[in-house]
Amino acid sequence: MSKFLIYIAIIASSVCIGGCRDGHDTGQKQGNGKEPENKGSFHVHADGTIHYDEPAGEETEGTIPDHTIIKTVRGPFSFVIRTGGTILPDSKDIINVTSKASGIVRLTDHFLFPGMKVKKGTPLFIVSGDELAADNTEVELLEARSDYQRASTLIERAERLIVDKLITMDHYLEAKNTFEKASVRYENLRAAYSENGKVVTSPADGYIDRVRVTEGSKVTSGETLLSVIIEHNLVLRAEVPPSHISRLGEVTHAHFRLAYSDKLYKTTGMNGRKISYARSTLGDSHYLPLFFSFDFDNEIVPGTYAEVYLMVTPADDCITVPNSAILEEFGKYFVYVEEGDHSFVKRYVAKGMTDGEYTEIISGLVEDETVVATGAYAIKMSLMSTTAPDTHKH
Repeated sequence: MSKFLIYIAIIASSVCIGGCRDGHDTGQKQGNGKEPENKGSFHVHADGTIHYDEPAGEETEGTIPDHTIIKTVRGPFSFVIRTGGTILPDSKDIINVTSKASGIVRLTDHFLFPGMKVKKGTPLFIVSGDELAADNTEVELLEARSDYQRASTLIERAERLIVDKLITMDHYLEAKNTFEKASVRYENLRAAYSENGKVVTSPADGYIDRVRVTEGSKVTSGETLLSVIIEHNLVLRAEVPPSHISRLGEVTHAHFRLAYSDKLYKTTGMNGRKISYARSTLGDSHYLPLFFSFDFDNEIVPGTYAEVYLMVTPADDCITVPNSAILEEFGKYFVYVEEGDHSFVKRYVAKGMTDGEYTEIISGLVEDETVVATGAYAIKMSLMSTTAPDTHKH
């Protein structure tokens, strides 16, 4: 029995020695064959303070790896109206291409679709009067040419006869009037049409917005065939609740973010200007539209929904932090505040207005505090990997 106990004790001692060597001998490689990484880490004290342990053998100069910090200061911050809106092309930059004559439409290209780039003078359609019994511009052109030729002959004869006073002045003036009318009608039709049909071209450089006809469509003179958008200006239409009507005159500029992008656009950096705002709701909308014009940008798609921040005259004495500094937890918001060397405290705050980049802090922070500006989420994730708070005391 005693030999058996001695044998058990020897095995237990071997396991303990091996385990301690694996856990504490930093000169050996880990089980995966790699040298242990010399990384810093966060740990939580019993009082809730979060401390960052620097990697052994490394020194820092007041900065935290992968994080940035800022000092809170009081300053001006614009009152912000947060709403939604739409990107539109400038109404002056939409050119409707119309048919100058009645007839049947023939497309000049198989790829005449929205978004297609076109140059000024690019052929788009041919409008021909073939096979039309009525409203046939080709027939009208032939009739106008015949009337013009007849009127031309009559006026030439009248000019010879009036010299010898063989006709009265009334007869001469009647022949002249008939000629001038026939000439105007014929020249107008000839400019809009030819015997082979009228070629409709692009009026400017741009891209096709909408095609309103298809191959073989019957159109009348003045009917819109397609529209071309010039890449010149875009318009932001913001839909504002009527409760803010007293503030709309004070709106100076706007920030907006598109539905398909996280990029924040600012009208101040895009040669933007406020055009106008409506004093009443329009159509079926219950909101007041406010319009901004700004330079064309290839990354901004007309017709896209936008999240809009309208900037009103700035208010003074506000504390603001970057949006990246604020985290949410169970419906409450907090930031990480530095207290001492690499020690952080989670501080719950009450948010105010935001301009899409910075947010006003109503309560929870005072001036001259150090706040984690970027990298707060990394700190939170590091703390989530901590299984229990460190309860030792310094």
